[in-house]
Amino acid sequence: MQVEQTEPATMSDGAGDRRTRRVLRRTAVLLATAGLALTGAAQPQANAQARPKATPAHGRVEARGRVEAHGRAEAHGRTAGHGRAQWHGRMSAHTAPARPTAAFCPTDAGRVACVDLTHQRMWVQSGAKVVFGPVPIRSGRHGYITRTGLFHVYWRDRHHWSTLYHVAMPYSQFFSGGEAFHSVNDPLSGTPGSRGCVNMTRSDARALWSVLQLHDSVRVFGHRSGS
Repeated sequence: MQVEQTEPATMSDGAGDRRTRRVLRRTAVLLATAGLALTGAAQPQANAQARPKATPAHGRVEARGRVEAHGRAEAHGRTAGHGRAQWHGRMSAHTAPARPTAAFCPTDAGRVACVDLTHQRMWVQSGAKVVFGPVPIRSGRHGYITRTGLFHVYWRDRHHWSTLYHVAMPYSQFFSGGEAFHSVNDPLSGTPGSRGCVNMTRSDARALWSVLQLHDSVRVFGHRSGS
């Protein structure tokens, strides 16, 4: 009788153990499944946290903004600089003597003395090559305008004395009636002008005397302001 009672108890214990193991296995499976679910749900959040929020894009925008702004600034600088250069070029062209061109001073007439009344300068060119000057001059005042046109040196007098105005006219080279290149002692600027002659400093008139010769051409063009 004791043996019969003992065996069912042993069998009952074995069945319980099997049920326990099955429960444990199911629990483990459930826990594993839940763990995977939790891991999967947490992964996007972790990835989202790991990825910088719009930082690269913001950086690119910022960098591009700096580049574009720099580009605009550079372009503006070039434009402004170009504008200043153009303005300076126009001013220089206005205040500097006109360069020898066929339109103002012939380049096919041998040696020519070119007188620019607008800019109050003169030079001598041989063909298209400038061989003297440009140097400053003073032309005729209001009522005594220096005549424009193409002339020729017809008389030279190194120690000329004006019987009309009773004044010395050193290094005179006459090209149109009583109008001549000659030196003066007073400053060329700050005075109303000559009585038609082309006044020069003594050193320039002396140098021009060594350059021009009788029958050389003289081209006078332009207009002196206020004359």
